Amino acid sequence: MVKVVEAEQPDLTLWAGIAAFTGIVDVLQTRGFRVFGPTRAAAKLESSKAFAKRFLQRHNIPRPTSGVHHVGRA
Repeated sequence: MVKVVEAEQPDLTLWAGIAAFTGIVDVLQTRGFRVFGPTRAAAKLESSKAFAKRFLQRHNIPRPTSGVHHVGRA
């Protein structure tokens, strides 16, 4: 996809869905393209519930009560 963007030279590129989790926004931004979409770091909020809940707690953002539980092996 990076080659397509480089060839087409769009004024703005929009990324959503699973492609956004791969870090493509970061790659295009480092190459100087204007991109609307989540960076790899921002996508972690969407891709990991545990990460998102810890982030919300750490920044005192209201959220439902929850916990992260790790299940041990038998």
